[in-house]
Amino acid sequence: MLILEVNIEPIPQQSARFMRFGNKIRSFQPKKVVDYKKEVRKQILAQLPKDFKLYRNTLCVGVDYMLKTVTALRKKELEFIQNGGIFYRGQRPDIDNLTKALFDCLTGIVWNDDAQVADYHARKYYSKEDGKIIISIEELLCS
Repeated sequence: MLILEVNIEPIPQQSARFMRFGNKIRSFQPKKVVDYKKEVRKQILAQLPKDFKLYRNTLCVGVDYMLKTVTALRKKELEFIQNGGIFYRGQRPDIDNLTKALFDCLTGIVWNDDAQVADYHARKYYSKEDGKIIISIEELLCS
């Protein structure tokens, strides 16, 4: 099993933006998303073993999106988080958009294609620290 830890506030994948250049239309991602993906890739590459080879088989992936706490939380909730409790976040950013951005970063570095992921578990919650992403990846034996 491979476990990776990325110390960055999770950012969701946004819809592509479009601009017209003469007769052509180009799509692009906002700079914030591009910079986020570069940093995630950099941190992941730094953690991979030197002899690491891309996963080529079916995978099981678990992800914890740990989001920085917001001041709008009640004192009781903040204390719960500070004491190690998991206080789930049931609002934006959407967990599927967080995953799209993360899986884009892992493609070509950890696996060939995110279609290899057959089993996936994710949760997002407030962290007592700054934002962080913890990823566990395990190959599944298929017959």
